[in-house]
Amino acid sequence: MELIVVIAIIGILAGLIIIRIGDAVARARDAKRRSDLKQIMTAIDR
Repeated sequence: MELIVVIAIIGILAGLIIIRIGDAVARARDAKRRSDLKQIMTAIDR
């Protein structure tokens, strides 16, 4: 019984970690896109 509880807890934690990693990747991608857009806007203004 204890083993099932431990496996369930590990599964829940793994799921939360995967979600957080996905969020971090999306935020990094968005930051890169914002940076690229700023560079494009600067190049157009010149």
